[in-house]
Amino acid sequence: MSPMKAMAWLPMPPGSPSAGLQKWVLSNGAWNRVYVLQNGLNLGQPSTIANYPTSLNPATDGLRNLTGKVNSDGTVTIWAVTSTISANGDQGADPNRLVSITDVLSNTDPAVAAKEQFTTLRTAVAGEVLRGVAFAPAAGKTPMPGVPLITSAATLSTTSIAPGSLAFALGQGLATGIPGEILGPSPTSFDGTSVSIVDSAGNTAAAPLLFVSPWQVTLPSTVAPGLAQVKITAGGSTQTAANVKIAGVAPSVFTLNGLGLAAASAIRVSGGNQITEPAYALNSAGSFSASPIHMGSGSGQVYLVLFGTGIAPAGTSGTTVTVGGVNAPVLYAGSGGFAGVGQVNVQLPAALAGMGNVNVQLTAGGVAANAAQITIQ
Repeated sequence: MSPMKAMAWLPMPPGSPSAGLQKWVLSNGAWNRVYVLQNGLNLGQPSTIANYPTSLNPATDGLRNLTGKVNSDGTVTIWAVTSTISANGDQGADPNRLVSITDVLSNTDPAVAAKEQFTTLRTAVAGEVLRGVAFAPAAGKTPMPGVPLITSAATLSTTSIAPGSLAFALGQGLATGIPGEILGPSPTSFDGTSVSIVDSAGNTAAAPLLFVSPWQVTLPSTVAPGLAQVKITAGGSTQTAANVKIAGVAPSVFTLNGLGLAAASAIRVSGGNQITEPAYALNSAGSFSASPIHMGSGSGQVYLVLFGTGIAPAGTSGTTVTVGGVNAPVLYAGSGGFAGVGQVNVQLPAALAGMGNVNVQLTAGGVAANAAQITIQ
């Protein structure tokens, strides 16, 4: 997994020299553009519209009003309507097109992206303009089978699952009623919902459950590496997610908000005293914000405790952490005391004092986790 917390696909406005669909990734606290998707848009090429004046033939010069969804196979499909240029005094009234493209979620290589192609789903007729696109669910004669999305419980951007880690199954109709959190030993069936995993060797194992709702099942994975199938049975029906990647390690770090605030704590040790403080604060409105970590002075040491999943198989020797680009010694990487939860303890170098908002990048077994952030005074 590449060192990114989030991705964004941005439609570019008319007249932009990089018109099309730009893909950006958040890496080390900064957004970076990795490539622009253009194939199939026929940018700048006028098109003929029946019963529309040829002198006003419109040409695509950008995209607007996009929407999309993440697919269970690690891709994302994005829909948008085109913007146009023409001799029309009101170019926003030109007939335009509805287009879509499927991109590989984890890809950052322009050479790979160059093979992706926009598909035109509908072209507006004369006197018609497509203003936007949105999902509009409708019932069919035969309901489509549910295909749950299997991801790391720490971040939806990690679709590989490590044995013994926490995984989410996200979808619809995954339970009858709202059973909720499971206290005590983890059962393999809870209020009519059960999950089985068929691994790459064809072995079937029942997954212990930690939380069950109609939209989410939380389960620890215990199967061998390779491509697996995850089957969820609830209310007499079964939903299956195929080609779920089970990897030796699949690190992801728990965060608390859309800015990647780490669900972490700081431990300050000085003069034989130890003080533990969270690296975050919760306000009365229920929103999380960073609680600055004080580095202190003198001979004291400050440690950062991170929590995640898919990390423990790498162990302490196979785990590295940088904070604000500075290597932070890893003192422990292993079980966090709860099923599927990993814990990593690092020592914060004194040189980090006063750096403010910094990126925390954890790598386990050579695989980078999603980036997280803390604030250091």
